[in-house]
Amino acid sequence: GLSIMAFAIAMSKKAFLGTSPISCIPATLTDCFPEWGLTLGDWTIVFNLVLVGLQVCILRRDFRPVQVLQIPLAIFLGKMTDVSMDYLLFFMNADNYVLQWIFCILACAILGLGVMIEIRAKLLVVPGDGLVIALASHIRKLDFRKLKLLVDSSMVIIAAVISLYSVSHLTGAREDPSSPPSPSATSCGSIGTASESTSTDSSEMRRVPELPEIETVRRVVCPQITGAKIVSVAVGREKIVGHPSMTEFIRKLEGRTVVSDDRKGKALVIILDRGRLIIRFGMTGQLIVVPEGYPPEKHTHVTLRLEDGREVWYIDPRMFGKVWYIDEDEEDTYSGIGRLGLEPDDPEMDWRFLKRKLGSRSLTIKEALLDQSVVAGIGNIWSDEILFRCKVCPETPCSSLSDAKWKLLAKTIPEVMEFGIEKNAITPAEYLEGKGRKYYDIYYLEAYGHAGDPCPRCGKEMVRTIIGGRSSYWCPRCQRRPRSATEPKRFLSDKG
Repeated sequence: GLSIMAFAIAMSKKAFLGTSPISCIPATLTDCFPEWGLTLGDWTIVFNLVLVGLQVCILRRDFRPVQVLQIPLAIFLGKMTDVSMDYLLFFMNADNYVLQWIFCILACAILGLGVMIEIRAKLLVVPGDGLVIALASHIRKLDFRKLKLLVDSSMVIIAAVISLYSVSHLTGAREDPSSPPSPSATSCGSIGTASESTSTDSSEMRRVPELPEIETVRRVVCPQITGAKIVSVAVGREKIVGHPSMTEFIRKLEGRTVVSDDRKGKALVIILDRGRLIIRFGMTGQLIVVPEGYPPEKHTHVTLRLEDGREVWYIDPRMFGKVWYIDEDEEDTYSGIGRLGLEPDDPEMDWRFLKRKLGSRSLTIKEALLDQSVVAGIGNIWSDEILFRCKVCPETPCSSLSDAKWKLLAKTIPEVMEFGIEKNAITPAEYLEGKGRKYYDIYYLEAYGHAGDPCPRCGKEMVRTIIGGRSSYWCPRCQRRPRSATEPKRFLSDKG
């Protein structure tokens, strides 16, 4: 029963639509305090130990010794949650709103099954239910169900207070990694957070890296290490390594020489004299090359020491990224890059390809551009820029686009990606000074983040709407809504 509950908790977390009341506090703490280095499972253990302590305080002498066994149950639940997050559900990527709801509903059903099995076992209860039972023994006016509702509601309120106090916005409920809050919001991460921070100084805006950003990392970092030999490897957090095991990862990387590099969508590929190292940056991943004796950086999870004394650091405060080592005679069934679609500049990525892949689908063009199995590397920000240039409303169903629009999209996609790469151009010294996270600006973006601003083309006020669980910025005059689309919920200016 506990294993099933842990699996359900992990699934609900990965669905990004919120978690169960009993898990919302650990989930919020995980999001808001990444610098502490505790996983969702770690926080689950800590939180449940606190609940056991509360039971002791409430029951005092009535606390039965057998209830101490809730402690190993809490540890098991936390560890199984991490196992589910890192291994059982490593493939899960709810990158559109429909999938988020599917996973969320499945998680609720699975959690209910786990609770049913736990109750029928009639041995022990989890600390959350133990707290309700303890309260029920002292508050006799309320039955168990009402107390359970009261405790669960309190959990949600406490989680909301923690989130608002620590990062100035709510995390964990319908997270939108590419939706900036008000300028006063502060970030708890580095490059991006559950909701990225915006400041009055646009150069401080942090966002989730997409193709242009990863290409910038490739062009800055990889030339510095090509030809270099890796003499030692250190891994700070085992969960960062997607394949093979941490021990094998270290053993196989040591002694390898960097030969060349590549990129597939948002994944960086470092090609070695034997095998290749694949890096997915997630939301807050950074890769830098530092000279010998460089001051340590928090959240450095992988360190490659080179023969000349320099080191390559992979830094990731929120630990949503992964690294894989794939041997030269090994098929890559781990990193997922084999399932990615064409690159934006691939000659085969013409209007016929786009229409063939997407033209018969009823989903919106905004959601379609985010489908990494069609065109790899386009994220929430650059999809808005592409659609703005094409004068296409992001709510337009793919099936309603004309051949002329498909041709315009096929022409604009590689142009916008190249534009972003050019604007991100930076020297290695500047890149290191910014520690691999301050190499892109937003001043040149025409659509993203400009809700409430006048359209640079026509002067009409730009709007922000939610499409497929993601924020979309567009001009209601230049990008006219199709008649078939329902009226969306619009939001006021992000500028406050």
